[in-house]
Amino acid sequence: MQNKPSSYPRRLALPALALMLSMLACNLPSVGNSALNETGTALASTQTELVSREMTDSAPTLTPAAPTLTDTPAPSDTPSETATVTLTPTPTYPTYTATQAVNCRYGPSTGFDARFTLSVGDVVEIIGRSNMAYWANWWKVVYQGTECWVSDGYGTLSGDLGGIPVLNVATFTPTYTPSVTPTFTVTYTPTPTNSPTP
Repeated sequence: MQNKPSSYPRRLALPALALMLSMLACNLPSVGNSALNETGTALASTQTELVSREMTDSAPTLTPAAPTLTDTPAPSDTPSETATVTLTPTPTYPTYTATQAVNCRYGPSTGFDARFTLSVGDVVEIIGRSNMAYWANWWKVVYQGTECWVSDGYGTLSGDLGGIPVLNVATFTPTYTPSVTPTFTVTYTPTPTNSPTP
């Protein structure tokens, strides 16, 4: 077989030409793409301008309102809830507390009448002491504004008893007023009765 020298360069020419054209095509400026880009940008900016005009034409004009001043009270340092503390006073005077029902008498002995009776738990202020201590001490007390005498055998004492004055009660002898007892005398007086006559 014999090679033909004239056809060999022609066969190579066609692929070489295709290769050269493809290389040139890569290096050429892209006129079509830039024109498309410019056209797309122009369209986009026109569309934005139209939408912007529509919004401006149809949107209401907003006018800022003047601020309204309101009187807001300043916070106070006073708490809203106040705790109430209830103090139970401790008496500063000596007291007598009844441990059982006890008569509060007009004088310092059982020879005096009772003014009233203290109940168990009643607390009274001691204001004096009897100087006559026969078999029990008698204490002059004040209960609801009324003065009377109680025996220490029916209650407990508390507080400073040293400062209580001793009262001279020798003049406080009970006075008895004799009561008049009426006497009745029964006398029998016969009364005549009518007898029937026959």
